[in-house]
Amino acid sequence: MEEWTGKGEDFRRRWERTFAGAISPQEKQSIDFGQFLWHVFSYEKLPCLEGKTAMRAFHEENRFVC
Repeated sequence: MEEWTGKGEDFRRRWERTFAGAISPQEKQSIDFGQFLWHVFSYEKLPCLEGKTAMRAFHEENRFVC
């Protein structure tokens, strides 16, 4: 495993561009996106898998590569 010290903000910006690029700054503020990135899904701003379907998809992913 490799640790990338000091890359947290870079990964956060990349995640935001990838998943929440189409969400307006006003919408992001209204769902506390700055504190909790996953709120784009829990506030149903973007589609996502849930329940057993989500767990199955998670277990099928290669989680050993970032």
